[in-house]
Amino acid sequence: MKFNYKLFKTIKIISIFFLNLIILLIPAGMILNYLKTGKVFNYQERFTDNNCSFMPVDPIFGYIKNINCQEKSYSEIKNNIGFTKEFDINKSSDDTLDVLIIGGSVASALTEKSNFENNLKFLLKDDVQLNKKFKDVNVFNASLGGMKQPQGLFTYIALTSLGYEFDIVIELSGYNETTIPIVENFHTGINPIYPRLSHYQYLKSSKTLNNNIIGNLSQKLLALHPFYQYISQNTFLFEILESNVMQKNERKMSSKRLGFNFLMPHNDEQAFKQGYNIWKRSVENIYGLTKEDNVSYLLVIQPNQYQNKSKLLSLEEKALIVTDENQHVLYKIFKKSSFVLRASNIIRQFYSEINPEEFKIPRDNILDLRMIFKDNNETLYMDVCCHLNKKGMNYLSASILDNLKKRKIF
Repeated sequence: MKFNYKLFKTIKIISIFFLNLIILLIPAGMILNYLKTGKVFNYQERFTDNNCSFMPVDPIFGYIKNINCQEKSYSEIKNNIGFTKEFDINKSSDDTLDVLIIGGSVASALTEKSNFENNLKFLLKDDVQLNKKFKDVNVFNASLGGMKQPQGLFTYIALTSLGYEFDIVIELSGYNETTIPIVENFHTGINPIYPRLSHYQYLKSSKTLNNNIIGNLSQKLLALHPFYQYISQNTFLFEILESNVMQKNERKMSSKRLGFNFLMPHNDEQAFKQGYNIWKRSVENIYGLTKEDNVSYLLVIQPNQYQNKSKLLSLEEKALIVTDENQHVLYKIFKKSSFVLRASNIIRQFYSEINPEEFKIPRDNILDLRMIFKDNNETLYMDVCCHLNKKGMNYLSASILDNLKKRKIF
């Protein structure tokens, strides 16, 4: 029998690899675990869940954030399920202005960081005619971090079906509807129509239905390795390995297996057009429903720092801008792009193409704030994504209130 040198060499390399895995990585992992947690073994049940991931609870009424999340970028996000404030199901009274806010995290900040509600109350007091009609203001902020249409539409339908009544519906959206359908839906094999983070839910369901005994056993055995325990809980490397190596094929197969790739786009441009169309149709449907309910509706298109020439960026804001050159070194090594980089490139490419005239609702019902900071050089953006600080949110709040007053929407 002829000696197979290539096979021998392959077996030798594999043997050396696993020998090093046992001899070097086990004690290294034990030491790292002890230094980090005071435990030699740091076994936990759910290693595939990143500490700071948002897990879907309900596509309409909310998400829950892992309470173990320690990342600074999430420090201002509250750990809650559903809405932050509860209201009586019936309209408070005829002389109370009831306002519903829908949208994503920027819309959430409209009442959390800005003086929107108080200024609306002052507006009523200062206007003689308004003061005769309304004595108080009731703002129901039903926006959720990561919410994108048609979730806002579903929220309005759900709340009014439950018996809630509103005088005004304000939708603050744009960024999520433009980026998430591509980055978190299309890029993970999930149709743009589904809510954000659906791929986590479907991935778990797919694994359960597939019942891959060998895969499940391998993952459990790997979870016993102290070095795996360390990197899975504490390092940025694991996030890249998990999303780009360990789960890549499973995500692709789960979409096919569970049927969630129905009418999938074939590229980023198609995904943008599909997400854009979903947004427009949702807006048109909300407008139709609010008009039928005798409720005023206002779509506010939010600004973003990555849109070309939309702001005179301050030094602090320039430092937050993510580019190919300054993203994390591990992304460069693996030749991958982070969520923020991909999302920012989408904004640069597509956000200016949004045309308010294409929304089949009266133009007066749209407030386009994409260029609100065009000549402003103050520090207003607070992170690498899209969120504004208190001053920035107050500018948005003032623009919305001014629009409502001029149009006499009350």
